[in-house]
Amino acid sequence: MNALLFLILFSAKPPSEKAYIMAQVVDTQGLICEINRGKEWGVESGTNVGFYRVWGKTEMIAVGTVKEVGEGWAKVKARGGRERPGPGDLVQIKVSMPAKGWNTDPILTLGRLYIWFTDDTGRTLFWPEDVLDAAPGWRKALLNKMVESARLFAEYNKDVLSVNGDTLSNLLSEADSSDVMAYLEFVADFPAGYMGVKTPFPAAFATWLKQGSPPSGKRLARMLEAAKPEERSELVEKYRPELPVALDWLVRWGQKPLALEIARSSGDENLIRLVEEAKTE
Repeated sequence: MNALLFLILFSAKPPSEKAYIMAQVVDTQGLICEINRGKEWGVESGTNVGFYRVWGKTEMIAVGTVKEVGEGWAKVKARGGRERPGPGDLVQIKVSMPAKGWNTDPILTLGRLYIWFTDDTGRTLFWPEDVLDAAPGWRKALLNKMVESARLFAEYNKDVLSVNGDTLSNLLSEADSSDVMAYLEFVADFPAGYMGVKTPFPAAFATWLKQGSPPSGKRLARMLEAAKPEERSELVEKYRPELPVALDWLVRWGQKPLALEIARSSGDENLIRLVEEAKTE
């Protein structure tokens, strides 16, 4: 009996979750894109894909399908669309990955959306692929490295950052790993300007701080959930651009009635319709 139980437990497939990843086109001949674990994640011929171009903002330019999958690559074919995809463009593919929280963990989200950062000298702080095989201590080491990068940037650019009494150098100098994590959560929820490009972390982080450290959609959802009605109205007005993502999180958490109430209070008909049509998990 014990042997049978052991066999059942260890022969069962590990839990997996569906998620969208971004791969980058590296060859115009045949549209080859890099995807390290395509076969493992269930990518196969006939899988539908979307092509995106990053030029100031990320826009969809075509749709297509996977034609062939190899070790570390996939050949894709575009059909329709307003522009022909080429090297540097991104391919969005739906995959099935071992369950780790790919849809909820911000750092894993950065990896699957092909987002990466450099320090102010251009050295890469982490590659998208780094998150795939990250050891337990990797996350803490990464956050510490990003904090140090921000502090060095503040130290070497103190005079520039302090013009007109600007306290930005102080904000960067005093930043800790929780501030960096809050920023990465924000990027994960609003990734459009980051996908497929190397982003200088210190300058981008400084800009976010200067804007008042706007919350990620997930954090804003928690704030809306806990707020009193009058406080909620203030949050709606203050963070209106971030509201669609925050309400999406509320719907995911089974709080669709609250999300709909907030959407209606905003007076935004598009937002109201978005929540009304949203499916709960």
